[in-house]
Amino acid sequence: MMKHSLAVLIGGIFLMSCARAEHDKATETAPAIAVTTITIAPAPLASTFDAGGAVRARTVAVLSSRIVSPIAEIMVKPGDRVRRGQALVRLDAQQLDSATYSAEATAASALQAARSAEAEEAAAQAALALAKVTHGRIAGLRERNSATEAELDAAVAGLRAAEARLDAARAGRAQAAASIDATRGNARSATIGASYAVISAPFDGIVTETPAERGQMAAPGTALVTVEDTRGYRLEVSVDAGRAGALVPGLHVPVRLTGTAPPLDGVIAEVVESVDAASHTFVVKIDLPRLPGLRSGLFGTARLPEAPRQALAVPASAIVRHGQLAMVFTEEQGVARMRVVRPGDEFNGRTSILAGLVEGDRVIVDPPASLADLARVTASSKPAARDR
Repeated sequence: MMKHSLAVLIGGIFLMSCARAEHDKATETAPAIAVTTITIAPAPLASTFDAGGAVRARTVAVLSSRIVSPIAEIMVKPGDRVRRGQALVRLDAQQLDSATYSAEATAASALQAARSAEAEEAAAQAALALAKVTHGRIAGLRERNSATEAELDAAVAGLRAAEARLDAARAGRAQAAASIDATRGNARSATIGASYAVISAPFDGIVTETPAERGQMAAPGTALVTVEDTRGYRLEVSVDAGRAGALVPGLHVPVRLTGTAPPLDGVIAEVVESVDAASHTFVVKIDLPRLPGLRSGLFGTARLPEAPRQALAVPASAIVRHGQLAMVFTEEQGVARMRVVRPGDEFNGRTSILAGLVEGDRVIVDPPASLADLARVTASSKPAARDR
């Protein structure tokens, strides 16, 4: 049995040798096929990669209270469209209103005190004028010995007292004016504080979150409502730190979003400088064109360029595919040889070759369908293309 199998194997090898010999003889007698070749060498090869991420609004406002107060009413819900200045949340303003009324009353009292101080100053000025006249009259009489020394002393004392009263009245008026300014400032502060009881939308947009509830105590830093500006969205993707070289603001990149067939023209708006220590990635923010239906949370991918690298590459048209195999023809001493290769990325009509070729190989470009392994060829060469 083994002798029979060995004989069959030897016979098969003999037949295959005969068939190969007949193929070689036919190839030698067939006319040479004209082909064009390029000599491959390492060259800068640009490539792209896909990075996925989520759509975010360009402008997002997380609104919180500036004061500590219970929430009286939440006037919107997620999904509501709002206009700039529209009231979203109202806080309990009883204490704030009381403070406002008290400040306004204090300001009114200060104004009345200022008017009283003005009247007192006017009275002091009149008394001073009378004291000056009296002093002048008594001084004249004293020079003619018609008034006693005591009467002159009394006139001088009255003049000094009138001057002191006027100084005090002027100081009181200045103090009243300062009190008016202070109370008016307090009243303005109370009015501003009362305005904090109503939280309004900072711009036109859509409400995305309302994490607070009625009756909850609002405090600075506690999120009450989140509003997104619907006029602009961007895709935020995470990229490996080693791929930052070719990414710069202003670069146009194609973007595909879930539910959109054609790619969108995105523009890199920002490349975040900080790198996440855990994942070794950084964030790239890509502005999207205005389209109906865009909203936060959509998933998308951006095709981003990498920095050029040295690699062997052939025109994409030089690769012949048979099922899962990729092959190219090379020219060696007037004979076509088929090489199995492992292709890499394709960019601008060129495909990088990861294995199967070496520097200096002459690759046949656009091989004709009739070209076969060991076929005779007549080659003309052309310069290898390079990336720009």
